[in-house]
Amino acid sequence: MNRSVTTITRTGLVVALGLGFPWVIHMAGAGQIGKFLLPMFLPIVGGAFFLPLGAAVFAGAATPFLSSVLTGMPPLAPPIAPIMMVELAAMAGTVALVYQKLRANVWVTITGAIIVDRLILAFLATGLGKMLKLPPAMITWGTLVVGVPGLVLLFIVLPPVVARLKVYSIREQT
Repeated sequence: MNRSVTTITRTGLVVALGLGFPWVIHMAGAGQIGKFLLPMFLPIVGGAFFLPLGAAVFAGAATPFLSSVLTGMPPLAPPIAPIMMVELAAMAGTVALVYQKLRANVWVTITGAIIVDRLILAFLATGLGKMLKLPPAMITWGTLVVGVPGLVLLFIVLPPVVARLKVYSIREQT
């Protein structure tokens, strides 16, 4: 299959999973814990292992925006969706770059993506705190801590999934 067709197909699948997975979590009645599990992060970060850099960044930025427009979640105001657009684009870009270009293993790749994400989130939360006239430290630490269970979930779910999909992808190419 043509590389561009494969990239478009994979990108569409990642975006679709990024839209669908959080919706399923919320419909299953886990809406309140959804913000702790970061359900949009799993398909976007996982998909970035198999997407070129530009497609991974696109999927990371487009998915929260599309979800916001289609479902109202995450909200555009307060600016959760724009923050997630930056976060997920940076995480997906980091994964694509570190895993594919630098050939790091899955664990190092996820760790690097989380570090980039948390630094960006701290920067954005500090700015948001100043804008809302709230103590920046309160918003920064609050946003950093809330997502920890979801970040741990990345380490639990993604390594075996990436390993399995990598084997499938190698078989497909031969």
